[in-house]
Amino acid sequence: MTIELHSVSKSYETHAGPFDAVRELSLNMTPGEFIGLVGPSGSGKSTLLNLISGLDHPSSGEVRVAGERLAGLSETKLASFRGEKIGFVFQFFQLVPTLTVFENVMLAMDLVGTINRSERHKRALELLDQFGVLRHKGKTPSRLSGGEQQRVAIARALANDPPILVADEPTGNLDCENSDRTMDLFADCADGGRLVIVATHDTARLGRLSRVLTLRDGALVKDEVNGHG
Repeated sequence: MTIELHSVSKSYETHAGPFDAVRELSLNMTPGEFIGLVGPSGSGKSTLLNLISGLDHPSSGEVRVAGERLAGLSETKLASFRGEKIGFVFQFFQLVPTLTVFENVMLAMDLVGTINRSERHKRALELLDQFGVLRHKGKTPSRLSGGEQQRVAIARALANDPPILVADEPTGNLDCENSDRTMDLFADCADGGRLVIVATHDTARLGRLSRVLTLRDGALVKDEVNGHG
């Protein structure tokens, strides 16, 4: 599922005047790519993720996903689009603390409804097994380590089998070992044909990416392909 950005800009009004979070950005992202968004804080990484995901709308230009212009969708259709097409992974995991690991993954499928009800239980168990956290299925998130919680969060993000996986600083609260493992899991997702987009400050692991987009002051200043990614 291809993402296209055509001269996309996003401005916000502040007390000091207009702030350009993203400026005249044009690029294509294709299935199977493992893309990293890098740059200093305030460079536009999170804003770009929000625009790609339809969580925010550009001030000018357009975002197209699989040829569909996101600005042309109603909020209801945008919500359905996000639920079916995009899996989200967050720096602070954002698992529901009162639900078990298994229930967190099931909830993602129950809310969206794209996976047949009769298949959800099996799929949740298979995903937890795939990411090495099946033995924790009956525990609440607070009883897991940070790395384990992140693996559960990735399993939840993949619950509805989305073609696009988006992550905002997913290794920001992990140690080196779990950061390596998390990036390897994302690379596996890209190898399986998903488009994976990660905003990160973790420059030590850029070699795992197939493509690195460097942002500065809202502008794309470098677009590099890793030959070994």
